[in-house]
Amino acid sequence: MKGLKVLMSKNKVHVLEKLSQIFIKVSFKTAILTSCIILGLLSLISLMYRGYFHMFAWEEMSFYNNNWKFYSLLFIFSLTMLYVAKIIGRFSSFRLFLFFTSIYLIIGTYLSINADLLLRADPHYLFLAAIEMNNGDFSSFDKITSANYMSTFPNQMGLLTLFRMYAYFTTNTHWLFFLQTVMVSGINYLLWQITNLIFDNKVINNLVILLSHLFLPSIFLTLWVYGDIPGLLCSLITIYFFLKFEKNQSIFSGLVLVFFLTLACILRSNYLILAITLVISLLISWIRNPKFVKLIVIACIPFSFIVINKAIESYYESKINAEITYPPQLAWIVMGLNDKINNPGYWDQYTTEIRVWNNYDDNKVEKVVTNDLKERIRVLTSDKDYAKNFFFKKLMVTWNDPTFQSIFAGPLAARGQNIKTDFLKNLYGEGNIYHFYNKYMSILVTYIYLSSFILVVYLLFKKINDADFNLLIFLIYLIGGFIFHLFWETKARYVYPYVYLLLPIVSFNISWFSNKLFSNRSKI
Repeated sequence: MKGLKVLMSKNKVHVLEKLSQIFIKVSFKTAILTSCIILGLLSLISLMYRGYFHMFAWEEMSFYNNNWKFYSLLFIFSLTMLYVAKIIGRFSSFRLFLFFTSIYLIIGTYLSINADLLLRADPHYLFLAAIEMNNGDFSSFDKITSANYMSTFPNQMGLLTLFRMYAYFTTNTHWLFFLQTVMVSGINYLLWQITNLIFDNKVINNLVILLSHLFLPSIFLTLWVYGDIPGLLCSLITIYFFLKFEKNQSIFSGLVLVFFLTLACILRSNYLILAITLVISLLISWIRNPKFVKLIVIACIPFSFIVINKAIESYYESKINAEITYPPQLAWIVMGLNDKINNPGYWDQYTTEIRVWNNYDDNKVEKVVTNDLKERIRVLTSDKDYAKNFFFKKLMVTWNDPTFQSIFAGPLAARGQNIKTDFLKNLYGEGNIYHFYNKYMSILVTYIYLSSFILVVYLLFKKINDADFNLLIFLIYLIGGFIFHLFWETKARYVYPYVYLLLPIVSFNISWFSNKLFSNRSKI
């Protein structure tokens, strides 16, 4: 009888193990299949059309059919990367990184010195509020006019706090531009280290170092002082310690992971998609290898964000002696489904003005937003052709600007900003240099989409290993970002992190094909 119970217990364990393996396999294949569809779609539109972001005072894109020159250059670039993969392993990874980082620091310093001191749009208003608050003036929270930035966007309190730290040390934006250049170097370094943790392969490491520095929007976005770059830096520190945690289950790695993930989300709420990605990854990891410490880290992620967010909110409430209220989150979905401007789903002042139009009566605002959302859903569901065209164009203006607004986000003459030197005036004035940059990035981004698509198709049919599971982080993050920006307010700049984080996948793909190509030739 006792032996029978032991046998039944073993059978139960075996059944649970079998079910967990099935769940893991189904989850993995579902994520791969979904990312395969997304990357296939992105590859197709970038192969067919080249997006072009104009340097107007407003946000507007045009699209051009790709011609034989584009396909020829894409083919040459692909062959070049295969040959580069053959020889790049001869170089020291550290020296290669140092070489490209030196170039980036020179470019970043050149941009910092020659850019206009004047910020614009959100960075301008937020930095102005930070300076005022450091001087004891918290009127930006007063619900009087949309010109009071924090009354309109109270969700920016985390970034406001960082800006107040900036302003404490300097109000000279040239130093902030250079600081962001240093951050970008840190981002590229972390991507290299993350790639090394996943693959432990010198060729793939060196390819990531090369590609991350060929990905030029990183250096040009240093002139957009906002939460994008600091948030991405914190995100990459998070991913690095996530991979370390996966290897050693160290509580230290887990706590560092949680801390920097919280910082990323507070600085830029879009990084909550990464938080969801890591929670999903940790749950799958726990099913594969049940460790109690993983559940602790999973629980700490939302707890840490809620506590620190509440602490920052309480601090500012104590300063203004009033409760801070927020516009309804649905307002961003309404704006994301609007087509009142040239680029559908882009910012159209709806979230800025909706509270002003309703005298900051939050109950009334919520009712108006809900009704507006219902109306947009009605319009989209009642006309399938209109809906199809709307979402296709939104997809194009989100994912098919190869520059990711990196030049538009810089000094713009149409917005009253200036920049020194003829070279930069040509670049930021939509001259020949900008046209060249746009075409260059169009080839690179198409290559990234296509190469990533080829790899996920390969992963769809191969046996799963640990490296494949680690790649899921980038793919689930891409899936989350794609779905999110399909409905939420969008910009081409917002999707820069998702594309940048595909570079380890691209590097692995280049290395694999290069090995196959040159090893086969050596046998002939």
